[in-house]
Amino acid sequence: MARKKRFRGSKRRKTSRPKRRAKTASRRARQKGVKTTGRVRKRSSARKPTAARKRASASKRVSRAADPHIDWIDPNPINRNSTVTLTLSGADFTPDCIVLIDGADPDYKYVSSRKMQASLSERDTATPGRKDVKVHGGQTGTISNTVYLTIE
Repeated sequence: MARKKRFRGSKRRKTSRPKRRAKTASRRARQKGVKTTGRVRKRSSARKPTAARKRASASKRVSRAADPHIDWIDPNPINRNSTVTLTLSGADFTPDCIVLIDGADPDYKYVSSRKMQASLSERDTATPGRKDVKVHGGQTGTISNTVYLTIE
């Protein structure tokens, strides 16, 4: 027959663990961000953002590219029957923006978010008058403000 182990003393040995304090209702409420005043509990409006909440709110934000805007064109006015490289200065240009001069798109180049260049041939500057210059935003699909180019 197997013998049962006996412990010295009257009870089993206890492992040394720190005693945990029982969570009271007010302590649990404080951890959840609820302020307790007497018997009435008020919910705290300013909860501290945790890392998980920050990630969740960041994923909800939708980044929207701003619409392109032209401030000025250089040179303006230009001479008739000349080959010219126009520099468009403005804001929020992207590499997929398109320069439109009277609805047609000449050769253009993205320089930076504040500059674009368009090349006009002699054929493009043959007729004198005023031409509309716009930038079509590729990402947003919007068209910028109109700036006028004068051909003399």
